[in-house]
Amino acid sequence: MTSAYLRMPELERFFTLVYLDPIGTGDSGRLTRGQYTLERYASDLDGIRAALGLERTWVLGHSYGGIVAQVWASSRPDRVNGLLLVATTPRIDIDLEWSRNREAHMKALSTQPWYPGAVAAYSDLEASKDDASFTAAVRRLALFGFADYTGRRAEFDPVIARYDGALEPSLPLPDGPDAPFDLRPRLSRIRAPTLILVGRHDFNCGPTYAEEVRRGIAESRVVTFERSGHMPQVEETEAFVAAVRDFLAAHP
Repeated sequence: MTSAYLRMPELERFFTLVYLDPIGTGDSGRLTRGQYTLERYASDLDGIRAALGLERTWVLGHSYGGIVAQVWASSRPDRVNGLLLVATTPRIDIDLEWSRNREAHMKALSTQPWYPGAVAAYSDLEASKDDASFTAAVRRLALFGFADYTGRRAEFDPVIARYDGALEPSLPLPDGPDAPFDLRPRLSRIRAPTLILVGRHDFNCGPTYAEEVRRGIAESRVVTFERSGHMPQVEETEAFVAAVRDFLAAHP
């Protein structure tokens, strides 16, 4: 995904945010399929840091971006001012738990009117032939990510419309070149202050995984958003911005 969906104008009122489009998306060049790895993304992130002339920096990572941030910070701890890890996890399918949790959450939403189309999007995702068809499928799957899409559709549809995917680097995480993976043994290398932000109803990276990250990073704490799923920055924007501001004020 490009960073378009992640734009946070409310947070931009208080901080300078630099949004990164991962290699293979947006206007960047593309690699061969097997080269899209966590370490490659982390290396690119560090290259951006250097290009901006920053010896150390704060990094906010959402979902897979949070996984990349964990890899970057644990391999380059001297470059980290701090981390904001949003809706992320330190592991994927080392025991199939991640997949089972996701499937259970989806089944719990089976009475929703949009459910058949969202489930069918999985097949469409596998059958995607180009960026446009891939993005269309991802946008339908995105409905699972909200705690109350049905009741707040008018709020969330404009966000979903900003989802902009690239087919070539995309791999289902359990089958990707880095999976299964478990970053927990390396989290103790991260010495910088870390705020972990998680939605109570996140179908991918819920409170259990947030707590695992907290246990691994000494100077970290968790903020849980009770009315959010995978997108707390959108579902509870005011509370999200307040949590980030309070944390950064305490760690200037």
